[in-house]
Amino acid sequence: IRLDPINVAPLEVGAEYSRSRTVTLPVSFQATTAFLIVRSDVNNDVAELSESNNVRASDAITVTPTPAPNLTATVSSVGPSPAVFGEQITVEWSGQNVGTAPVQGRWSDLIFLSSDDRLGTEDRLLGSLSIDAAPLNPGAPAYVRSSAVMLPLDLRTFTGDYCILVKADGNHAINELNENDNVSAFCP
Repeated sequence: IRLDPINVAPLEVGAEYSRSRTVTLPVSFQATTAFLIVRSDVNNDVAELSESNNVRASDAITVTPTPAPNLTATVSSVGPSPAVFGEQITVEWSGQNVGTAPVQGRWSDLIFLSSDDRLGTEDRLLGSLSIDAAPLNPGAPAYVRSSAVMLPLDLRTFTGDYCILVKADGNHAINELNENDNVSAFCP
């Protein structure tokens, strides 16, 4: 975490200064032992005899992770099968909070068409559904949703096997423990 610089000028020969700052670690920070590192004269603006003494690390500190929600999705069905480009399909999925704190607020689950089981920049967004299941407590029964989406009919789609992906909290409205486990794939 980079903080705004503190300028202390002028600083006389042999003088020193002291500052304290409060920092907030991201919810996703999972380390149990960490170090704070302070670097003075970050941009080397001050001409010094030695630049090698501008960095200091704290003693080890113990960090307790902040309780936070963690949404996951599981696609349960896609139909009809086989699906036809230019026609509508219905996607059903469930979402659950596997985190350590309740989910508060609204978020959107997104539905994608993909050539594989991983979400990437080349995948096509087919639709989204606003979810208001708050408060969704950790371990509570999953919410179940379905949405009818149109398979695209254009020159970028080809006959073959495709996956339907659902990404829970696709709009990143919820600050989660893990943003990397939100996608579920349904592949033929």
